Amino acid sequence: MYRVAVIGLGFVGLSYIASFSSRGIRCLGIDIDKDKIESLNKGLVPVDEPGLSQLISTSIDKGLIKFTNRYSLIKRFRPDYIFISVDTPTVKSGQSLKSIKYVMIKLAHLLKGLRNIPLIVVKSTILPGTSRNILFPILERYSGLKIEEIGYVYNPEFLREGSALYDIRDPKRIVIGEFDKRSGDRLINFYQLFYDGKLPPIIRTTIENAELSKYASNLFLTCKLSFINSIAYICEKIGFCDVMTIKEVMGLDDRIGEKYLHPGIGFGGGCLPKDLYAFIKFIEKFPPYRDLFKSIYKINEYQANLPIENAIEIYGSLKNKVVTILGVSYKGGVGDIRGSQAIKTIRSFVREGAIVKVYDPKAIDKFIDYIRLDRELKQFTEKIIPCKDLDSCVSGSEYLVIATDWDEFRSLDPLNLVKLMKNPVIYDGRRILDPDAYKKYGIKFYGVGLSHE
Repeated sequence: MYRVAVIGLGFVGLSYIASFSSRGIRCLGIDIDKDKIESLNKGLVPVDEPGLSQLISTSIDKGLIKFTNRYSLIKRFRPDYIFISVDTPTVKSGQSLKSIKYVMIKLAHLLKGLRNIPLIVVKSTILPGTSRNILFPILERYSGLKIEEIGYVYNPEFLREGSALYDIRDPKRIVIGEFDKRSGDRLINFYQLFYDGKLPPIIRTTIENAELSKYASNLFLTCKLSFINSIAYICEKIGFCDVMTIKEVMGLDDRIGEKYLHPGIGFGGGCLPKDLYAFIKFIEKFPPYRDLFKSIYKINEYQANLPIENAIEIYGSLKNKVVTILGVSYKGGVGDIRGSQAIKTIRSFVREGAIVKVYDPKAIDKFIDYIRLDRELKQFTEKIIPCKDLDSCVSGSEYLVIATDWDEFRSLDPLNLVKLMKNPVIYDGRRILDPDAYKKYGIKFYGVGLSHE
């Protein structure tokens, strides 16, 4: 049975180590965060992903997983494969490679003198050319070995928050960007074992193709989302239009499909905004096409302003106006507030003097912590009221924004809203409600891509 080390224990790394160990593979998890390691060894998982905590706890009990912050244990553990899933965040200049460079230097030193050298498998999202131009020289310089002696594969992940374990268990494709055939064959052997011989579709290709395929996939999703939001804006302006009908017409064309063609106040999360911004910086050297990606970014930034523009159009001044924001996580079903468009919307309302009440089924505590650390929002603490339940958040407000597509918000009781709100107005920023179901109770209803006639 193979032995695997996973470096970087965030959402991606923990999802893979849980999945590998569930198949009886012995795993060593490495992360520099000492507090995280202590929590994980107690079975406390800091990532809110369905099924993840249970899988990891079971594997710990069976002795299949050990977590550490000591790279030196890699030599004693003797892994056959080292999967790298550290974060590659965006900074003002583009993508930061600080963490992955650090990992490569540590690994290179450890590779010296090893009889059986583990295959390096990188899953971190990195821009095209990063492996060959930046990571290879680091590995060779500090190990004294050639890449062909080590073996290297870029093997991108395509995981969705909320369904990561399913995506690993039943992936649509596995992309193997191999330095050479030997490296690719070694990873195929591992996946043969993991999938019990029933391999998903596999594409073996160059490292650069694999690096770019990850970006191309994510960027296409951002393009599709910003496209439908552009059409939604036109629907509002020309009148007698609803973008949901346009979406239905387009989605029935199998060349287009309806997935990721849903209008809203914009996309967020830990991947799409980060990857889009990094790619914009990368593509500055290719002028003919850079404006496409800049436009996608600008459209998404603008979407977060739609609720406040609508509110100002209705009320004029928003000073001391009580506003309810339902949802602060970037999408329903997860407690992740990274890249949340709702936070941008909240920021705009408090700048205009509104009193903002906020509720989210999972992410409200993270939002409270976020306020304390955010330089601007902590100045408006008296204007931001985090709420622990839906009714208290709605009570006394005049303007309600659906900012996240939680299932709890899909069934808002219009009679309850009329009872709790003052002259209720709804802005559906995720288009999850039936406008007619609320209008018949005298509630003024607005939404992304819904004309006002």
